[in-house]
Amino acid sequence: MTDQPYLEGFEPAPKLVANPAARRKHKFFFALRPDDPAANAASAALQQLRYEQRLTGSVVKRENLHVTVFPFWECDEPPADLVEVASAGVQGILAKPVEITFDMVRSFRRKNGYTLVLGSTRGCAGLYDLQRRFAMRLSPRATVGSLTPHMTLMYPAQFVEKQPVGPVRWRANEFVLIDSWQGLGRHDIVGRWPLR
Repeated sequence: MTDQPYLEGFEPAPKLVANPAARRKHKFFFALRPDDPAANAASAALQQLRYEQRLTGSVVKRENLHVTVFPFWECDEPPADLVEVASAGVQGILAKPVEITFDMVRSFRRKNGYTLVLGSTRGCAGLYDLQRRFAMRLSPRATVGSLTPHMTLMYPAQFVEKQPVGPVRWRANEFVLIDSWQGLGRHDIVGRWPLR
């Protein structure tokens, strides 16, 4: 299992691995990234919350802010042709740009503390449709539950009640493949594809 939040009752089945305690060095996933105004708005909302509620914990770097669309691969050493395989898998995904509006924050419980995320009270039909398209194309290579659309802001020690925030909006015109180096706070964009 990952730390990725899922809707209750839609969690993916546990994966069988040789050593369940082993943590993979790389997680590859497809994502949407906020534009500069949206990233600024998200950072401002987080700064206000941290001040008001005296939150402590690690903050997601501004350049790492993203919305996960679909998990793709976990490994210690990426195969040399991983990006080519990913590109071949998503070539048939035809989708329009996605309008995203996040207007609330909430906490998800994790093993050691909480995950504070931006979410939407209005639903994210465009994002759900994009996730469905990924599942249809990539299901032989990956398993996904019903991902709860969100953007992680930080990992606080304290629980934060669900509450409204000023809207964080942007129009996603592309999706990217991110190589997340686990435990290093490093995200490398290794592929880009337009939404049009």
